[in-house]
Amino acid sequence: MRKNTGKSLNEKGFLALIQKCKIAPDLKNIKHIFIIFALCLFLLTFVFADGWTASQPSHATLYTDTITSKDPGSTVNIADTQGLFVTGDITTIGRVGIGTTNPGGHLHLSASEPLFRIQATRADDPRSYSISNEYIDTTQGQSLLFRDSTSGTIPMMISNDGNVGIGTTSPVATNGAWTPIVQLVGSVPSFSLSRNTGANQRMWDIAVGTGGLLQFFDDTGNANRMVIDTNGNVGIGTMIPSNKLQVNGRAGFIASSAGAAPIWGYASDGTTANVKIGSISSDNSGIQMFLADGTTENVRIHTNGDSWFNGGNVGIGTASPGTNLHIATNGATRLRLTTDPAFYNWQIAIQDHTSGALEFTPSTAVGGSTFSTPAVTILNTGNVGIGTASPGAKLVVASGGNTATSYTESSYRSNWGNQWST
Repeated sequence: MRKNTGKSLNEKGFLALIQKCKIAPDLKNIKHIFIIFALCLFLLTFVFADGWTASQPSHATLYTDTITSKDPGSTVNIADTQGLFVTGDITTIGRVGIGTTNPGGHLHLSASEPLFRIQATRADDPRSYSISNEYIDTTQGQSLLFRDSTSGTIPMMISNDGNVGIGTTSPVATNGAWTPIVQLVGSVPSFSLSRNTGANQRMWDIAVGTGGLLQFFDDTGNANRMVIDTNGNVGIGTMIPSNKLQVNGRAGFIASSAGAAPIWGYASDGTTANVKIGSISSDNSGIQMFLADGTTENVRIHTNGDSWFNGGNVGIGTASPGTNLHIATNGATRLRLTTDPAFYNWQIAIQDHTSGALEFTPSTAVGGSTFSTPAVTILNTGNVGIGTASPGAKLVVASGGNTATSYTESSYRSNWGNQWST
């Protein structure tokens, strides 16, 4: 009989096969195979454990081309508290949830303060940025922050009430009833508007500059076009307005309709118009001035119609007129009367040719503007000269040439009797 070796035919056949193939020629039985298999498993634990470089994860690593759910339409879950490290590309035709098993978008991050970080690996500028949903304070609550992770600053944020802060994490108004929608904070906060297509391409900047000026800067023309200072004064063409509106250059005002003055000056109540400048009627412009009631017109200057001053004396050359019309100068005072160019013009003057005299002088030519020879001169002594500027009697009439006739009280009486009266 064949001796029983304690090995089945299957065992003998398996050992013979291994030895024949020279896989393990020294193996005597199946137990040796199990020992070697266990050693292999033990070694594999080191492959999937620590020992990788600093750029690789220190926990178990999965090498695969495709991860497929066991059931069509179901989700694939990676349950690992250490996170997910990927060295290549991830492509998915579904949604990805991080911190949630029910993603509401293509990429859904869920945590108490979820953060999405983008880091550059350039050696010259390895800057890192992040977008996070963080709690700011009790007023703004959870806010969306755009953080420069390299410097630790927050260049921009959006609060939970929709306000946008650039350079600030507190985009709220310090005074007033409105909460700002966008707030820029910095040493010279500004933003630009640029038209870069078609004709008249131009760039404009709006900034808060030196001294708190709100500046409207023409970048293309390299010039400040308008400013508003901290007193509320508006300057156009000037950086230092000293009035509520100061224009350096010509300003134009257009009437909305015929007879509607485009410039109105109001009383302190803001409702009563005391001065109107511009169009007064359909064919006339001028200036209208009213009493405090805003309806009684006291002064009107028309370009094509009647003008008047009603309610006070008028001074020319003086701020304190003593009569209805008061003309004052340091030298000769003249009042010129002109008419049709076919006639002579006249001038009334004080000491234009003779000291202390009132003179009535016609123009030297028809329609002329030269007044050199007074026709009548009245001296401060009361003597009147006609044709002479130096009358030696109460009335002296020059008849032509060097002949002058003087009229006195005695000569008058001898010629016209006692009709002389004083």
